[in-house]
Amino acid sequence: MNGSSPKTISIFGSTGSVGLSSVDVILQYPEKFIVDTIVAKSNIKKLAEVAKLLKPKLVIVCDGSKVKKLRILLSKEKCEIQSGEIAVIKASARKVDIFIAAITGIAGLRSTINCIKHVKLIALANKESLVCFGENIMKSAKSNNCKIIPLDSEHNALYQIINSKEKKFIKRLIITCSGGPFLGYKRKDLYNVTPGQALKHPIWNMGNKISIDSATLMNKGLELIEAVYLFGIKESQIDVLIHPQSIIHGLVEYIDGSTKANMGTPDMRTPISFALNWPNREITKAKYLELSKIKSLTFDNLDEDVFPAIKLCREVVRQGGTAPAILNAANEIVVNSFLKKRIKFFNIIEIIEEVLSTLDITQNINLDSIIIADRNARKLTKNIIKDLSL
Repeated sequence: MNGSSPKTISIFGSTGSVGLSSVDVILQYPEKFIVDTIVAKSNIKKLAEVAKLLKPKLVIVCDGSKVKKLRILLSKEKCEIQSGEIAVIKASARKVDIFIAAITGIAGLRSTINCIKHVKLIALANKESLVCFGENIMKSAKSNNCKIIPLDSEHNALYQIINSKEKKFIKRLIITCSGGPFLGYKRKDLYNVTPGQALKHPIWNMGNKISIDSATLMNKGLELIEAVYLFGIKESQIDVLIHPQSIIHGLVEYIDGSTKANMGTPDMRTPISFALNWPNREITKAKYLELSKIKSLTFDNLDEDVFPAIKLCREVVRQGGTAPAILNAANEIVVNSFLKKRIKFFNIIEIIEEVLSTLDITQNINLDSIIIADRNARKLTKNIIKDLSL
């Protein structure tokens, strides 16, 4: 990708929070980017709005039942319109400079894997891809000379800090965490919290699934697993620290006692701009940091009795094999069930633990074994939830 010609981009997950923030960054510098493909699950109204703004060559809605209405909404646009999972997989093999992987959950795994041989850079928001298949994805990216830049603010912060020449001197990585909407709660206080309460994140405006993950701190657990594969760091070298202000996004501590921190206002456009403009930087609409107005930054250790998700994720990454995929699949089902008020908040981690203890873990993994583990975990999780409801 040279600095003079526009970069071609595909956005898989164009109507979610990351996708829309990416649209904002792209529109700020329209001369720098040409959008090839945009993909969304089912929100055709928002997808059509994005298509009219970005003028992509190809627009795909995953839900085939929505394609007729999408064609009507885009009848005046000069773009090809497709639908369905096969169309998504085929589109992920289109040659572009940058592939924004922002489809939430395991649904984004196939397209992320498939794009590696065809793109120069993956701007990765779909953490589940690395959680479930991290080692294989990183090996494939390396062999295909495909750079992966994470879009999570925490991983992006660590990515900006870590220098390959200094990696051998790293003592630990520190991922920060706002604490979510239930910071300061005791375990007994969480028994009757509602989906409405859990969705009210104090800092970030996110989709429903990731908002619940942030409330349970499963989001941080998944980020811990992702960091193991992304940076090639042992799980024991990664800590999670409560930082309510969300100003410091990540820290790297070295063996000589020095620590580097990446700071900035909590705005997804900053890490997205870093990835899209790499190796350069551009001005964004994000506010600049004014430390004199912040006055103080506070930190605290995690209470694992109240939030056991991170401890569970540590156990899972140590198990390896299909364990992370089972964890991820079970989590997606329980989060959806909690949002539908079929289970209580405290049931979320309990059910995931039961699924992990019941299913066999396969160590020699490939894409097929991951998909089978995912399917089995979903089926078992649904059965457990059904029994709870009886």
